[in-house]
Amino acid sequence: GQVPFTMERIASIYGMRYGGQRLLVFKEVLMRTILTYCRAWAAMGVAWGATAGAAGVAVFVGIPYGLCVDSLLGRWVPNPFAWIPRVWAAFVTHVCMRGILGVRVVVRGTVAPARARELVLCIGNHPSALGMPIIGWVITRYLAPRIVAVGKREHVWNPFIGWPLMIARAVILINRSDRAAAHTSIRDGLRRLSDAARALIIFPDMRRPTLARIAADCEKFADRIPNIRAWLRHTLVPRTGGLAAILQSVHGSVRIIHVTGAFDVEEFGIGDAPRIIGRTYYVDVVEHSDPPLPTDDAALARVLNALWEAKNRQIAAWRLARN
Repeated sequence: GQVPFTMERIASIYGMRYGGQRLLVFKEVLMRTILTYCRAWAAMGVAWGATAGAAGVAVFVGIPYGLCVDSLLGRWVPNPFAWIPRVWAAFVTHVCMRGILGVRVVVRGTVAPARARELVLCIGNHPSALGMPIIGWVITRYLAPRIVAVGKREHVWNPFIGWPLMIARAVILINRSDRAAAHTSIRDGLRRLSDAARALIIFPDMRRPTLARIAADCEKFADRIPNIRAWLRHTLVPRTGGLAAILQSVHGSVRIIHVTGAFDVEEFGIGDAPRIIGRTYYVDVVEHSDPPLPTDDAALARVLNALWEAKNRQIAAWRLARN
């Protein structure tokens, strides 16, 4: 007959004798694992609820408001939905990350916050889904209360990311394959922004890193970037298109902030939520000094590659120090 699924059977699967200290250790490890996963998925459930709530407000309230009021009076009336990204990032960071998962957030660097009517350009490595709300909270808490992201135009079809950001006027969507169209989109987007202090965010590496994507970039850029296989471990390779279009559109009248963010443990997204319990998320914030960033693609690529090599080595140091 079938062997009953008992603690004896479970222990035998792992090569343990039933009874004694070994079984007690096994039971403790099993319970700890169950509680870890319950805690992780509870945090993700609350985060998804907050995201769905923000999307619901944007869709069912923001769209009618945008069609009836904002389209006519948006130039003179402040957008009441501009708070959505800031509140969402703060809620997920404090309730889900710090509260439920026990994540510590360490912000390093001293950068003056944006002044009234000032635009600051934040250039950072693309965070994972777990790091995104923390990056958003740090920027809105310490740099500017309003953030505007530069993203791919495909987000226009995304009701959870694109729609809330569009309703809040917190995103500039560009066609990355068409430089002229990207220039136009950025200029028009900056013109529509209010006079409030704001941070424009761009991630030149474009996508969330995964092991497969990192390996593909190592292979793709091995002949163009010296020694890339030795340092590309935690991000993708930065691309120049979107950033060059921004730099050419603002004509140098912007303060540039470099942002590096990562956990002290390797993780690539929501599936790794159990791994970040009790861990630390580091954020380095550094103001760019002279010389100014070039707008020429080749020169800008060399500067970004050097910056991303430094980012990868910094992330590696954070993880090595903890482990």
